[in-house]
Amino acid sequence: MAAASNVVSTTRIWVRDRLPGFHRWPDATGARRYLADRHRHLFDVQAYLHVRHADRDVEFFTLANEVRAWWGLGERECGGASCEALASELGEHLIGKGLPVASVHVAIEGEGGAIVDWLQP
Repeated sequence: MAAASNVVSTTRIWVRDRLPGFHRWPDATGARRYLADRHRHLFDVQAYLHVRHADRDVEFFTLANEVRAWWGLGERECGGASCEALASELGEHLIGKGLPVASVHVAIEGEGGAIVDWLQP
């Protein structure tokens, strides 16, 4: 019989989507001034939920549908929202739907982005 481990584990599920949208960085200056203008990206969005057991507390399709409903149809107008702001907004939206959010990642074309984490309940 194997010895009991004192390692604590957690389980999460996740979904990923690539969603089209426009944003701008109003405070961009110098060599990056062009980012102050409205421009398009494919935002890579991942949402992770805490789960308590290995039999799907939340179905993947349910989570994916919630992410897409938050984004809306087609190209989203994000205004001056950063990846950090979008990740936080999506996480709060999912929490408002009663989902146990672990983290949300938002990146631009997979090259750089932000992660917002929520502690396990």
